Amino acid sequence: MTPPDYTVTMDVKWAYSKPGKAIVLHHGDWTRVAETADSPNVTYYLADDREAISVGDHYLSIVRGPDRPFTEYAPRNTGERQKHLGENCTVWEVSRKKIGAPSSKTSCVTDDGIELWWRSSSSQSVSSAEATRMERRPIASEDAQPPRSIFAWDSPDRDTLPPIAPEKPDHEVVMERMIGDKGKAIRTVRRHGPWQFTEEIFGKQRSIDIIHDFGQMWWRYASDEAGAPKRLTVGKKYVLAPTEQAEIQAAVPRPANMNQTDTVLGETCHWFNMTPGAADGGAWACLTEDGIALKETFWSHPSRPREWTAIRVARRPIAIDEIKPPAELLSPQTWGVE
Repeated sequence: MTPPDYTVTMDVKWAYSKPGKAIVLHHGDWTRVAETADSPNVTYYLADDREAISVGDHYLSIVRGPDRPFTEYAPRNTGERQKHLGENCTVWEVSRKKIGAPSSKTSCVTDDGIELWWRSSSSQSVSSAEATRMERRPIASEDAQPPRSIFAWDSPDRDTLPPIAPEKPDHEVVMERMIGDKGKAIRTVRRHGPWQFTEEIFGKQRSIDIIHDFGQMWWRYASDEAGAPKRLTVGKKYVLAPTEQAEIQAAVPRPANMNQTDTVLGETCHWFNMTPGAADGGAWACLTEDGIALKETFWSHPSRPREWTAIRVARRPIAIDEIKPPAELLSPQTWGVE
C-alpha cells in the first residue's frame, strides 16, 4: 500500500526528555519528520523501514534496514479499530523485543496508510505521539526526501589546518589479522597531516573510518556481511579556536610507554598503551620513532583481543583524494536518494 501525500502534526511525549512536536510530510516513498518546519534537525524515512536518514547542523546518520538484532519488526494486526481526528484507524504492533526485557511499539494507521498515533513502551519507560492535525494534500518531492547536498564531502585545505606536534609523516600501512579459521582480514591506514583513513575488509564485509585529529570531521561507514551499504555516520567539520585546540590536546590521555620493543618488516617499534586508565577495553600500539603503528592490539572485555600486524609500509606523500571516502559511498543513489 502506497499512502497518499499528506501532512500530520503530532504532540510527542518522550520518556526522558521534554515534550515536543513532530511535523510529518509524506510523498512517494519518503517521509520527513522534524520538530518545526524549518528545523535543522530532520529525519527522513524510506518506505517499509528500508532506511532512516537523520540530518543536523553537524551530523549525518544513515541506517539501512532494521538495526536492532533482538527486535522483531514484522507488523501484527491486533484487530483493534479506533477513531482519531474523525478518521478510522487500525492498531498494529509494529515491533517487539525477542530477547531480554519486554518492549514493543504500537501504531494506529488509517486504511490508506497514515499513522495517527504511536506508543513505544518497555518495563521502564513509555514514549508516545498523537496527531493533532492531519491533511491529505500534495507534497513536493523535494519537501519530503533528503537533499542531495548532505552527501557532499567538504574537507578544508591542509594549509589552513592546525599543525600537529610532532606531526607524523604521510604514510600508508597495510596490516592483516587472522580471524580463527575463517581467513585474513586486511586493514589499510593512510595518514595525511591530521587526517587518517582506515579501511578494514573481511570477505565482502567492509568498514571505513576517516577522522581528523582536532575533530574537524569524522566519517564512518559499514557494510553488512554481504557487502551491501548498511550504515553511514558523519560528524561535520567546524572551526576550532587555538585555545580549543590546546584544550583538546591537553585532555587527550598520553600513551604510556610499556618498555617493550618489537621488530616488524625490519623496523624497530616501541609498545605503548594508547588508552591508559581504561578498565574494560583499550588499545596498544607498537610505534616507530616517527609514530607509525606497525602492530596494534584492540581489546574489550569479554571479547578476544584483535591483533593487527603490518605487512607493508610506505612513507610517501598522501593526497587528500586518498583520504576521501570512495565516490560510490558519496552517491545519493547508493542510499536511495534520486
